[in-house]
Order: sequence, then structure tokens, then C-alpha cells
Amino acid sequence: MKNIKIMSVIGGLALIISLIGGIFTLDSRYARSDDIVRVEKQTVQTLEQFSKNLDLRFYNQRYQSLIDQKFQIKLMIRRSPEDMDLKDDLRRIDREKELVKQKIDDLMK
Repeated sequence: MKNIKIMSVIGGLALIISLIGGIFTLDSRYARSDDIVRVEKQTVQTLEQFSKNLDLRFYNQRYQSLIDQKFQIKLMIRRSPEDMDLKDDLRRIDREKELVKQKIDDLMK
């Protein structure tokens, strides 16, 4: 009789410990809200950084293209120094080059 009560108590304790362990195991399988918020913030930061890098790459390519255009216009101006359209184009390129440079500087901050 005494052995049955001891076995019942041990069995009950084993059952309770098993249930508690099962609850913790089940709970750890699912994401918690603070984990989800952390992952969302990390994802947003990653996407913002990717977008910034993409913009920076675009503006750097545009800047290089403007440098090439300026070089070509200068060569054409040497061939025909009186051409006002070429001089206007050169001023336009210089203005756009400054704007692109400012955007690059802003993105680098």
C-alpha cells in the first residue's frame, strides 16, 4: 500500500514535470512578439541600406557619365570655339554635375 502511494506521487511528479517541459518546448517553437519586432527592424534597416547603396551606385555612374560628357564637349569647343550651344551645354553639364555631387555627398553621410 505504501509502495503504491509512493509510486503514485512519483508518477504524478513525472507527469507534472513532463507537462511543464512540454509547455516550454511548445512555447519555444513559436516566435515571440519582441523577436518579430526585432526581425522586422533588422529587415527594414537592411532594405534601407540596400536602397541607399543602389542610389549611390546610380549617382556615381551618372557623375562619371557627366564627366565624360564634359570632356567631349570641351573637345568640341576646341574645334569650334564660337559655338554658343556647346558653351551652354557645358554650363548645363556643370550644373547637373554639381547637383549629382551634392546627392552623392548627402548619401555618404
